[in-house]
Amino acid sequence: MQADNIMEHFNLIVVGLGAMGAATLYQAAKQGAQVLGIDRFQPPHTQGSTHGETRMTRLAVGEGPQYVPLVKRSHEIWQALTEETGQPLLYLCGLYTTAPKGTGGAGHYGDFVDRVAEIAEAQNLPYERLTAAEVRQRHPAYNVPDSNDAILDPNGGVIDCEAAVQVQLQLAQQLGAKALFNTMVVDVVPESSGVQVKTAETTFTADQVVVAAGGWVRSFLPNRLHSHFCVTRQVIYWMEVDDPAPFAPEHFPAMIWPGLTDDEYLGVFPMLPNRTPGLKVQTEKRNLDSNPDTVDREVSEAELNEFVDVAMRDKVKGVKQKCLSAKVCLYTETPDHHFVVDHHPDSDRIIVVSPCSGHGFKHSAALGEGVAQWALNGQSQIDLSAFSW
Repeated sequence: MQADNIMEHFNLIVVGLGAMGAATLYQAAKQGAQVLGIDRFQPPHTQGSTHGETRMTRLAVGEGPQYVPLVKRSHEIWQALTEETGQPLLYLCGLYTTAPKGTGGAGHYGDFVDRVAEIAEAQNLPYERLTAAEVRQRHPAYNVPDSNDAILDPNGGVIDCEAAVQVQLQLAQQLGAKALFNTMVVDVVPESSGVQVKTAETTFTADQVVVAAGGWVRSFLPNRLHSHFCVTRQVIYWMEVDDPAPFAPEHFPAMIWPGLTDDEYLGVFPMLPNRTPGLKVQTEKRNLDSNPDTVDREVSEAELNEFVDVAMRDKVKGVKQKCLSAKVCLYTETPDHHFVVDHHPDSDRIIVVSPCSGHGFKHSAALGEGVAQWALNGQSQIDLSAFSW
């Protein structure tokens, strides 16, 4: 779609077309709405929080019971999308969480194994508590020490994140949605009768606007709320392996592996077919606020060496000390690491969708459905009340 200098009106405009925005655009188009999506880049792209080939998913969500309906519904949506398009999106290979006994992991991951078990029990979800020896016996590549506890979510796994975004954008446009890429929204202005959405070239109007701008969310909020969001730089690595076969999703569950310090965190992902021919592993650094426009997107040799020596050391067998690729992505975090899905403080015609805090993608399909319903119909069929300001 090409912008021109006329005032075009929509039922809904979605600003940002990553995980949340693409899902919202698709769901709004399914409802038959006149909807426009705008992104400053060409999604799926490598500038935000939605790239890197895969994201973890798990039904027994240690972050809290309010997330379980979201991830259940998201799984249903992705499976339906695969049936419709033939594009595999969801790989339910299982997901381990392991952490040091007693503490359960540093920071956000304190007592995480116990929290996962409590959620699974309360929600009647299947799970297994395992010793480290049992994990090593089942999956010898995981060199879990005897000082760790472990739990397996058999309904966990990974999502092909960029394919999920691409499929939803394509289907949205087939259903009549308009999409404007490589276009920056410079202002969102609420009025009594609607909302103006301004780009450098054009002003559009809408009955409702959803701001799903990820690391750029602060651009659309008053200064008093900027401190509510912290944008942190994260690094993903792909390491060469001795043999790819044991790391395929049909043989190899994903793993969340926090340590006693934040620097020891490791996330491990199975190797999907026809993707980077290395094992994807991820660290987390949550202590430095960044600007998404100026963040350092290069991964230094020093960072790589620290990763290999600290986070990766002796944890996964069959992995060489050779990095095939490394990429930077962004987390947009709140002080309590939960989501914000609520009206803009200055307008009930604008919904701010800033869920991620590093654990949002697995919920994005259901969030898009619920947010589209809320924006177009005034209420969501799925409960979003836990995510207010």
